[in-house]
Amino acid sequence: PVLKVSPALEKQQVSNLRKFKTKRDQKKVAQHLEKIRNVAAGDENLIPLFVDALEAKVTLGEICLSLRQVFGTYRENVTV
Repeated sequence: PVLKVSPALEKQQVSNLRKFKTKRDQKKVAQHLEKIRNVAAGDENLIPLFVDALEAKVTLGEICLSLRQVFGTYRENVTV
């Protein structure tokens, strides 16, 4: 079955995320994201950076966006 999220729950989650983001150190978040982008451009292990970033209250979505900025978005090549 397809998960259906009620609009009220969606609004609540968005509100919770906004509150979460206001209570964290934005400068620290930016530093972690910049470090992830820099290391992703090389060949070092990213996992320790992810752990540190998450502990600094960087969201998974922000980490993924940083990686997309380096690697782009995968598009499957469809041949018929």
